[in-house]
Amino acid sequence: MKTVKKLIYMSAFAVMSAVSFSSCEDFLTAENKSAGQSADEYFSTDAGLAALRVTAYSYLKNVTSPNDGGGERELTQMYADGTDLYTPCRNKTPSQLHQYALSSNEPLVKSFYVFCYALINNANGVLQNGGENSAYAPEMHFLRAYGYYLLTQQFGAVPYVTNYVEDANLNYPRTDLKTIYDSEIAALAAIANDSRLPAEDHTGKVSQRAVKALLAKLNLAAGWDLETELGDAERGTYSVVATNYFSEAARWADEAIAGQGLTMAFEDKWSPFNEGNAEEIFSVQYERAGYPGDVTSGGHGLQNDFSAYDGVILDTGGKYCASKHAATLKSLYLWEEGDTRYESTFMMTRYNYKKDSEWGQEGYYAWYNVGKPNETTLPIAFQYFPWYYENRRADVEAWITQNAARLSQDGGYTQVPLVRIMGDPVQIYNALTGTWTETPYTTYINSVGEGNSNLATPSVKKWDDPETNSDNDENGGYRDVVILHLSEIYLVAAEAYYMAGNEATSLNRLNAVRTRAGLAALSSYSAYTPSYTTPSSFGWNGALDVILDERARELYAENYRWMDLRRTKQLVRYNIAFNSYVTSVDAMKGNGEIKWYRPIPQDEINTNTALMNDPNAQNPGY
Repeated sequence: MKTVKKLIYMSAFAVMSAVSFSSCEDFLTAENKSAGQSADEYFSTDAGLAALRVTAYSYLKNVTSPNDGGGERELTQMYADGTDLYTPCRNKTPSQLHQYALSSNEPLVKSFYVFCYALINNANGVLQNGGENSAYAPEMHFLRAYGYYLLTQQFGAVPYVTNYVEDANLNYPRTDLKTIYDSEIAALAAIANDSRLPAEDHTGKVSQRAVKALLAKLNLAAGWDLETELGDAERGTYSVVATNYFSEAARWADEAIAGQGLTMAFEDKWSPFNEGNAEEIFSVQYERAGYPGDVTSGGHGLQNDFSAYDGVILDTGGKYCASKHAATLKSLYLWEEGDTRYESTFMMTRYNYKKDSEWGQEGYYAWYNVGKPNETTLPIAFQYFPWYYENRRADVEAWITQNAARLSQDGGYTQVPLVRIMGDPVQIYNALTGTWTETPYTTYINSVGEGNSNLATPSVKKWDDPETNSDNDENGGYRDVVILHLSEIYLVAAEAYYMAGNEATSLNRLNAVRTRAGLAALSSYSAYTPSYTTPSSFGWNGALDVILDERARELYAENYRWMDLRRTKQLVRYNIAFNSYVTSVDAMKGNGEIKWYRPIPQDEINTNTALMNDPNAQNPGY
């Protein structure tokens, strides 16, 4: 069993009885419950210090993939909604985040804010009580920096707290971004080669390599926030006024890459049977075996977040899907022909299912559990072909003829076999009637939006857990949640080198990602042509758009996109062009100001005395 997994699962419940957060209103307030001991007394002991460390690691789950116990995995909305890549489907009402209609009382935003500070406060507790010489100190500096990274990307300037808060006397003003960035960058740089950290680790423990990767991301963010100036928000124009942070971001990215090439197949990188592989740099750990609670709901729901509706799972043999993050029309056409990431990201073949059959040996999870020798005999319920087959129907029909015996409901299979060509409009072949139709859907958007659009798009399989059982709900997956990995750092390097003025090295790093995916290397950024259609108002911002497209393909269904667009000052431009619920810049404004950040939770303003009388306590637009 993995080291940090074991620590968290065996200790988390005991830890939380020793220290907990009294309420969401008290965003940093710790409540000590350690049987007659003060917090200072308890946390000065080895047991108390170890408890705080475990709790700090456990709070990573709440900011990456929480199980909120309430039946919805809302956290994904903080990272995915209001972007160019994902859209609600099956008549789902778009979220307030998707429509830029947030209020400062939004519970989701408040919870995210609170959990980030919970992560930070526990890290501060270990640092304060154990001291800088503690064996745990380097890990805690990393966790604190990651908490502040998330806060600054989502909220901008926030209260910067480096002491352990253990009472309700809150008086923490907003701190300027430069102070936060510089302080956390300096703290991380001091431990980048600290011998108390392993050089690298694949069991959920902070490593030197993870520190260097986070340093690259922090410096990149600082470069955009401190060394660029916005021009026209609707056109996404900006000017670069300095390149110090960008140069540092590039340097740290290369330190984290450490000469390692992208030699692993993309499918293998994200295989559920290959967790902790050589491309993983840092991940949040989950373990089904030994989980002390209800194993059907004690994991997370990332495998369920990026799909159209899958029907009743005991009827379809599928996985629970929330219909919140289907692919937009842009996403549909994003992948070029030959890009191996497409079929490695989406489940293109969905096997049919008989009620009361052996779970996991038919239906969705059979892809993983049956084994390659038997796979070609399984009946097919749904087959998807990429957009570039929309004018090659004869090739698809040849495949249908070859697989006719598998496209059948004979034997009691529950799903009518359908073959889809995922263009605009979607072309659908019904294997029982032997007919094609492009109706009743006039457009792709109607196809995914219509109320009966079961499996209108292929499901994302990046987070699939093949051990998920028939009782699976939206918290039944136990895949580790990878938050730092090698190819993303290659793309961080590409962006940083470009912003620092070194286009040749930038292109080299980006081409490494493309060639692993089976695509030809670009001779220049201007050689790239997108496969999707852009409105005339979108224009084309050259290398930056190419880098953002590469990030979209490589990192699809990971928790990056909203922060990517905000960071690069493209949030308004991309939403107007590709978010169906944003038609103009005015839709992204409040009080005449663009909502570049999430609102500071009103409860935080009401309880933090430093913010009560601060006229700039709230972010613009709220």
